[in-house]
Amino acid sequence: MDLIPPVILFIGPSGSGKTIVVEKVIARLRREEIKVGAIKRSHHDVELDTIGKDSWRFKESGANPVLLAGDEMLGFIERPFGVITLSSTLKFFTNKADIVIVEGFKSEPLNDFESFRFLFGPPFGKAEDKTGYIITTGDPDQAPGKIVFRREQVDSIAMWIMRWLAAR
Repeated sequence: MDLIPPVILFIGPSGSGKTIVVEKVIARLRREEIKVGAIKRSHHDVELDTIGKDSWRFKESGANPVLLAGDEMLGFIERPFGVITLSSTLKFFTNKADIVIVEGFKSEPLNDFESFRFLFGPPFGKAEDKTGYIITTGDPDQAPGKIVFRREQVDSIAMWIMRWLAAR
């Protein structure tokens, strides 16, 4: 059966430390031999290819999608029709990852897959039941009843994720 792996989202303003936390959490989970996929949401044009190379020329001539296959790496370039959603991107991780770590997609509904969201702040904005906080400044006691970490507590964040995975 094809299963979409569970998802942990890290959401917050630019400069809040999301990327460094995500990078360190991924490395920590990999040390435990957990297969980790990752998605980074960008609001800028995404260019994975080198201008003038054959795969770039295929894409520019209208091929969609284009797959670049090396000896130990695949590159997949697609210009999807319609809006890119988190749900539509998760299909690429089916049967390939134990968990997908996502940076971004702050407005995405989380009903279609098992997930948990960490918000960086304060301010935190709207919080749901499946939301925890990563405090960048201020007092951790400002979020009563929520799972709260400081952003430097990467090992604790990773351990919480491992327990969350094991409890599924």
